[in-house]
Amino acid sequence: MTLPAAEASGGDAPRWARPFLAVFLAAFFVCGVAGIEVWPLTGWRLFSRLRTPQQSAWRAMVVDARGREAPLPFARLPAGFHAHVHVLRDLPRLPPRRRAAVFRAWADGLQAAGIEVAGLRVYRETWDLRDRRRRRQKTLCYLWWPRTDAATPTARDATSALPAPH
Repeated sequence: MTLPAAEASGGDAPRWARPFLAVFLAAFFVCGVAGIEVWPLTGWRLFSRLRTPQQSAWRAMVVDARGREAPLPFARLPAGFHAHVHVLRDLPRLPPRRRAAVFRAWADGLQAAGIEVAGLRVYRETWDLRDRRRRRQKTLCYLWWPRTDAATPTARDATSALPAPH
């Protein structure tokens, strides 16, 4: 004699399980189709895009009063700043005032966390995956300093405003 699945497992599923599963699967489907990256409802972009040997990434650096650079510690900022990868990726498309507002918000958050901020630098790093040494090329793309509150695309006059990187 074969028992139905519900009897074999010891009873019916909880009343909330079916609606929860339906909502979860619908949200998962919408996020996948729309390309929304909200964990755990991700579009799995990492595995669904072609990767070429040439890779690139953005790197934000904090500059202190002596000109020393350190990676911007996004983990020490409030949770709203933790999606920095998406913000860095979109920097070139932002209008100058919006870009300056992003840098100002980062600097304010860092200062509230007790980190000295004389300025910020954003680099574009590129590398070739075929290179066994993984040498990266750094290109300075944006500077921001509180005196002028401007996120300046790099130029000769802009690079002289902050101390040289160490």
